[in-house]
Amino acid sequence: MIGKSYDGNLALATAVTGVEGLSTIVDIAGPSNYYDYTRKNGVVTRGNHYVASLANTVTDPDRREHCAPVRAEISAADGDATGDYSEFWAERNYVKDAANVRASVFMVHGLNDDNVRPDHFSQFWTELAKHNVPRKLLLAQEGHVDPFDFRRTAWVDTLHRWFDNWLQGVPNKIMKEPRVDIERAPDVFESYRDWPVPGAKKTNLWFQPAEVAGGPTGLSVKHAKGHPADLIFQDNPTQTETQMVSDTSNVGPNRLVFLTEPLTEPLHVSGTPVVRLNASADQTDTNFGAVLVDYGPQTRVSWETSGEGIRTLTTEDCWGESSPSDDACYKQTAKNIMTSDRERISKGVMDALNRNSLTTPEPLVPGEKYDFNLPLLPVDHVFAPGHRLGLIVVGSYRSYSSVADQTRANISVTTKISNFQLPLVGGQQAARRAGL
Repeated sequence: MIGKSYDGNLALATAVTGVEGLSTIVDIAGPSNYYDYTRKNGVVTRGNHYVASLANTVTDPDRREHCAPVRAEISAADGDATGDYSEFWAERNYVKDAANVRASVFMVHGLNDDNVRPDHFSQFWTELAKHNVPRKLLLAQEGHVDPFDFRRTAWVDTLHRWFDNWLQGVPNKIMKEPRVDIERAPDVFESYRDWPVPGAKKTNLWFQPAEVAGGPTGLSVKHAKGHPADLIFQDNPTQTETQMVSDTSNVGPNRLVFLTEPLTEPLHVSGTPVVRLNASADQTDTNFGAVLVDYGPQTRVSWETSGEGIRTLTTEDCWGESSPSDDACYKQTAKNIMTSDRERISKGVMDALNRNSLTTPEPLVPGEKYDFNLPLLPVDHVFAPGHRLGLIVVGSYRSYSSVADQTRANISVTTKISNFQLPLVGGQQAARRAGL
């Protein structure tokens, strides 16, 4: 089975049944967990009974009226009002059933996919690794784009060899090649034995005092000196991502900004970063959001523009023979690139009520400190020398396509016992060599 997006999800859903006769699947940016497709850590990202709406979209128009009662049941059970995890979502979570997979799995995902975000590949991939499922991975800088459009020649060759091996038994040694290909820069791919890249270690970067009043605070592998201090900001539910990541010299009242010094060596992040906050709020509920940013000029894939990193040309190329019912020729594509001074590398959001459990919300006691672990989306990125790694912390994050909290809480973060855990290739030694 092979498919992109919803069709990729169908391949995943079939594979986790362990059905006999299924030799391999190729999943291109398919959702592996519908809770994480419509919510994230308790925050609703796709409301308005999205699952029922999707069911209507993929149903034959002639049968939609017949299926209306089922969609009504789905809408009644989806929990849009809370964003909490439930049995309804467990039924639609294929990650928990990955131990049943008997087929080989080839996954493809855009690290900048804002439709099916990259945690859908990373969580499933992790479970496949635990159970030694034969697997292969292609990660790209584009968004929700098919590899036929961002790496056509290499993709067709690789896909044919994958199917030759798993469906025809051709001994082409594809499984002896590096397991993972990652697009490091526009059309520049590097190969690795696995993902996260071997040698990635959880490394804590500690929040440092601000050098200038009202300016950003630092990030370092060294603990800050002195007594614990609090930084306070107010949640602004209308703040955009552009406002969050711009003008880091003037922090303002609605965010915290943490910046490293300019790096002296490349710094490779591979895995899932986690923002670990010790914080309080003056309301019984609030959201937390965070953004990882690469500050520094670089030529990058323009994934935020139309086409999500590629554009369609007027010329065509042909792959195989055409027939009266099947044209083997396709429009060619080209990569959209740009030179910019910053790039969002990852992001995350959570509801403070779900700090301990996705199923059982717990209101905050105003003024009481709690520990919050906020995972960001998975990353594979190399920060270049001279660039600065930035972490932005906010309350609501509406640009995540999430429902903003309306409490406008004042949030206090104890900086000395809060940190940013990064999966750094080379760990703390690599961080120190880079000047952190």
